[in-house]
Amino acid sequence: MPEPIPTSPGRGTATVRSYHPDDREAIVQLGLRAWTPNFASFQQILGHPIFVHQYGDDWTAYQADAIRTVLASATRIWVAEVNNLVAEFVAVALADDRSGEIEMIAVDPAHDGLGIGASLVQLATDWLQTEGAQIAFIATGGDPAHAPARHAYEGAGYTALPSSATTSSSTTRERVRSRHHRRELDTKLPVQKLRTYRLCPG
Repeated sequence: MPEPIPTSPGRGTATVRSYHPDDREAIVQLGLRAWTPNFASFQQILGHPIFVHQYGDDWTAYQADAIRTVLASATRIWVAEVNNLVAEFVAVALADDRSGEIEMIAVDPAHDGLGIGASLVQLATDWLQTEGAQIAFIATGGDPAHAPARHAYEGAGYTALPSSATTSSSTTRERVRSRHHRRELDTKLPVQKLRTYRLCPG
């Protein structure tokens, strides 16, 4: 049964429910809208050649495939609706008997600022704890476009792990992927990949 979740006053009623396969394409389109600023940031920071190596000629096809893969493999998925429209989703997976991860979370820009994201992060974290996870993880980005996400995760009690990913002043070996091939190269990438964690006390 859908459950109401709090939103900002005057912004509509939000409910959260379990994912249904019929939601898939609505979620894919939601995700593409939500992550457009992030990929624009990546392209600006990385430059066109490395961006294409990482995400292919069409980042929307790359990301749509990634969303569909997560929807097919996640342990549990919730969808938030506002006025009967899909506004956000969160997908989680149990990594082992001690940890789990919020694999993907996105909010439609049209419904940003309602507080739904924080509610879904808490819902997912609580579920992982009830399933026995002692540590919960969320991966995010260190670029400016991911600052709101990092702030939200910190507010939910997550802490950034030390990262060996590159910054503009250091060089490391990065694995660059495209839809067609993968290769390794040494390069300077001013994008920091971050993994955050939260302890789930029993």
